[in-house]
Amino acid sequence: MSNPKFTKPWHGVERESIDWHPIVVPLLCIGCGTCVTGCSRMVYRFDFKTKKSIVYEPLNCLVGGTTCANL
Repeated sequence: MSNPKFTKPWHGVERESIDWHPIVVPLLCIGCGTCVTGCSRMVYRFDFKTKKSIVYEPLNCLVGGTTCANL
């Protein structure tokens, strides 16, 4: 469940209507988990079955944030 602290309206626009969140490309993900441990908004989880990160709470993502893309 998304954290209400992170899903407040962004400049008056409901967060649910903003298509901004990371996407994990499984072929490019090396399974290091850096995105999981580095995200303070708990957007990611680690899938131990596939040994890859997944976007678990996309609405927790900071609109306009690019830290995870830099990782």
